[in-house]
Amino acid sequence: MKEFIVYIVVFTLIISCSSKSVDVNNNVVANANVQFVIDGMTCEIGCANRIEEKIAKMNGVSTSSVDFESKLATISFNDETITGDEIKSMVESLNDNQYHIKETVNNSDVDSDSHNENSTDDLNQVVSGSGFELPNILDFFTNII
Repeated sequence: MKEFIVYIVVFTLIISCSSKSVDVNNNVVANANVQFVIDGMTCEIGCANRIEEKIAKMNGVSTSSVDFESKLATISFNDETITGDEIKSMVESLNDNQYHIKETVNNSDVDSDSHNENSTDDLNQVVSGSGFELPNILDFFTNII
């Protein structure tokens, strides 16, 4: 019986760890993008995926992608319906204010070449400046449940 439960848990983790971009609001015409670095995430499944899904469900958001390893969230939205600050506020209010936005980059007209170069440099500074932290095991299991 214990082996069966272990197999189910491992299988669930393998399936849920796939990287994806949530695209819930197909009818929203995105005219702006925002990227920000999120501190406070302890796991990919419970934190990054939850943030990604919550942002994607917001009115005016076209796509949402949160990369746990780089702590980078990328959101396409309609700036006539919602603002980047509203998205930021929603993320920071999740899970009893566990998450903090370190850096925000707004792009009204998306210019991917210059934007990717700048955000990569900024991201490298953030990642290299942060030390390794062990995740809080209690938060990990709470987020899974």
